[in-house]
Amino acid sequence: MWQRRNAVPVPSQRVGGAQGGAGLCLVMHGHLEAARPLVERWAQTIGKGVIIDSTVGLLDDSPFRTCLAEAMRPEVIAVLDANLSALDIYARPISDAVIDAISRNDSGNAPAILFSLSDSVGHLPVPKSVERLPVGFDLDRRYEFQGIEIGDLMLRAFAPDEGLLATKLWGPACERLRDYVTKLDSDTQALVLPVLLST
Repeated sequence: MWQRRNAVPVPSQRVGGAQGGAGLCLVMHGHLEAARPLVERWAQTIGKGVIIDSTVGLLDDSPFRTCLAEAMRPEVIAVLDANLSALDIYARPISDAVIDAISRNDSGNAPAILFSLSDSVGHLPVPKSVERLPVGFDLDRRYEFQGIEIGDLMLRAFAPDEGLLATKLWGPACERLRDYVTKLDSDTQALVLPVLLST
């Protein structure tokens, strides 16, 4: 377990804030293995938490069940190289907790969930039961933050039948994210929306 430490750069910090505020998981990948230390450092900026280093063939879900069952839940749970094993097996308590918190409109009490993904030869695809819960941050992508219209980006992201996030995320998760982003100031929206639309 760790204590809060210094912050990570904007806009990644703003995207993480939107993810955490809406109660969704955050997945970071790309740029060789840079996602791994960045997720660890990011988690340290959030508060007290636990880190789990995934390995090939991991099946035991007891570390997650244990920390989620504690009276004083961690503020953040970080999983490094999460896709080296089947996320829908060993991390099932995490997805269950996220779904439960969103369903009960109680994500404010849920820990922030951060995953880094590996692109090593042993990596597995993210299962469909998990991929509809998180937003992502791709370290290899170039994001454009200039000359954007917030209203247009909101429609492209959240339009009910064709918005990118509306068709990708689980319905209640998308609604929570939209409600949270709508309450942000325009400068923060301009940093967050281009990233969300590129996931």
